Amino acid sequence: MRESWSVEFMPEAHKAMRKLDREVARRIVERLIWLAEHVQEVVHQPLHGEWIGCFKLRVGYWRVIYSLEHETCTIVVHLVGHRSSIYKQR
Repeated sequence: MRESWSVEFMPEAHKAMRKLDREVARRIVERLIWLAEHVQEVVHQPLHGEWIGCFKLRVGYWRVIYSLEHETCTIVVHLVGHRSSIYKQR
């Protein structure tokens, strides 16, 4: 039986999502829903350096930095941003 995962946005990620174009935000949300449904089957792309312990999700030119809380089955979204600047935001 497949575990049910939820998605939680940190305040900074929520703020970034509200600033995005509606279509881009919709695509990101759809991709996160897909990730929550397939979290056990996906090879998560780990990040390094100051983002150690987090993973990236590619959605076109946009990136979602997230971590996995296995105890609560939660995908925690830390940041959402354009690929050219997201890794410099911390």
